[in-house]
Amino acid sequence: MGALWSYRQLRCEYSGAREAADFIRRDTGAALPIVVGHGLQAEAIIPYLPGTHFWFAGQQAFGTYTRWDRDWRADATLAESESLRRVRRQFPRGNYRLLVASHPLRDSTGYRLVFRNKYEVFGHPDETYYLYAPNDAPNRELTQIDTAEAK
Repeated sequence: MGALWSYRQLRCEYSGAREAADFIRRDTGAALPIVVGHGLQAEAIIPYLPGTHFWFAGQQAFGTYTRWDRDWRADATLAESESLRRVRRQFPRGNYRLLVASHPLRDSTGYRLVFRNKYEVFGHPDETYYLYAPNDAPNRELTQIDTAEAK
C-alpha cells in the first residue's frame, strides 16, 4: 500500500488546481469574471491567480473563499440546475469568462468545454476541474479542447 501511495504521489497530481489556473492565466478575457457553478473545490484555484475573485453560485456573491460562518453545506449540495439558473440570472448576457465545475456538466446546453485536467488527480479527486465557456459570451477566442486526449 505504501509503495502504491508513494508512486502515485510522484507520478500523479495531488490537486488539479495549478493546471486549471495555468489555463485560466493563458486566457485572454482577463477582465471578465469567473463563475463557480457549485461545490467548494474551486477555491483551491484562487491562490494560483492573485487578485482574482470568483462569483460563487452558492453564495451568490463574489469572493475568494468559502464563507464558513454560514451554512456552507448548501453550497456543496446545490443542484447543478439551480447553480446554472443562478449563473444565468446573475449574468444574463453571458458576460463572464469561464464556468468552473468539479465534474462534467450533465446538461451543458449553452456551454462548451474548453479545459479539463489532463493528469490523474489522486490526493483530492474532487479537485479535478472542468472549465466551460458560455457559447454566447464575448470570449469566443477560447478553443475547445479535444476531450478524447484528456484523461
